[in-house]
Amino acid sequence: MKLFEEKCQCTGEGFRVSQRYLVLLVTGFIVIFAGPVILMVAAFISDGSISVGAVIFIGPFPIVLGAGPEATWLGLFI
Repeated sequence: MKLFEEKCQCTGEGFRVSQRYLVLLVTGFIVIFAGPVILMVAAFISDGSISVGAVIFIGPFPIVLGAGPEATWLGLFI
């Protein structure tokens, strides 16, 4: 039990939070937000044609959006 208590950090409310899990959580959020930004920058820099597709779910009904020469394929596979 002492080994576990040394690795964990106690907060004021009594919750034990491992610092390793906190780092993984913050890293996950950074990757999630950085990915779309990198894709948008790459789309603006590229010289070729760009196809975009998206799906919006409102309840059980999907709304499929797309633009570009390959929008049909993007709509089918998203």
